[in-house]
Amino acid sequence: MKPFKILIAAIVFGFHFFVAAQAGAVDVIRNGSFDNNLDEWMINPELPSAWNPLSGGLVHLNPDILDFEDLILYQNLNVSGIGGVTVNLSMNLLKTYETDGNTVAVWLQFVDTGGNVQQVEIFNPDDSSISISALPPETTTPTPVSAQYTFPAEARKLVKLAIVKDDYGDFYADDISLTAEGVTVGAIPLISGLSAAKGAYGSTLTVTGVKFGAVQGDHDVVSIGGSSDGVSVTSWSDTSITATINDPVKSGRVYVTTDYVESNIDFSFEVTSPNYTVNLKSDDITVVKGQTAEYVIAVDFHNEFSTTSGISFSIVP
Repeated sequence: MKPFKILIAAIVFGFHFFVAAQAGAVDVIRNGSFDNNLDEWMINPELPSAWNPLSGGLVHLNPDILDFEDLILYQNLNVSGIGGVTVNLSMNLLKTYETDGNTVAVWLQFVDTGGNVQQVEIFNPDDSSISISALPPETTTPTPVSAQYTFPAEARKLVKLAIVKDDYGDFYADDISLTAEGVTVGAIPLISGLSAAKGAYGSTLTVTGVKFGAVQGDHDVVSIGGSSDGVSVTSWSDTSITATINDPVKSGRVYVTTDYVESNIDFSFEVTSPNYTVNLKSDDITVVKGQTAEYVIAVDFHNEFSTTSGISFSIVP
């Protein structure tokens, strides 16, 4: 099971003010046709920043990185009332050459009533079932594909849909839709600016935007560089959050999470204090019982950090 990672796109303001209970079937995906370019969609931030998946109104699901199999795009969602509900996924796919395997996968992330975040793969078709495209791909009739998934009774809120490249094929996608009946579609938190683009440990950062919530709840945090560790919130309102930046915050994209729903990640913060980061080069290793797993660990020194005694760290299972 691949973990979801975090991404980049502009957000259309209007969508974030819609909160309504739906009596009939409703599409919970915004801009699934990509008519508004990549608005509402995020690109995996680990992909090259210059890479643009848009091509002739379609999205290219191959970043042209050797052996890349991981998250391509995702969309944050805030859909409640999903317990026992069946969702219907549909999309159009094209491939550029004949291939074996199961390249395109769609994952949903939801929260249950116990506060557990769960991820499920609801779609991963055989590559041979998808039509081959002439180039440019928008000139070829795509293959419509679909899938269904029924949430368990204890499911409380749908918070993310992700499109993942799971194999070596080269695919394009369009007209992505996820519909359900009787659910409630809520607003997505939106960051519109930061008080500073950089700062040292001990500095103050104010995040402005909308739909953060009037008060900070148990599952409301500000994250920088993929973690909320070291981000100490001092004030929280629906449109403004102020926090103090401390060790071990590392430079990276800033996002707000409100009741498990993440905001956009269009803004970054750079830590200027001397520090180092310790990261696993890969967190997705498959082994069988009896094998030894080997992880490559990278230690990066930043802002002229130096040490004469080395560094210490531990790995938590």
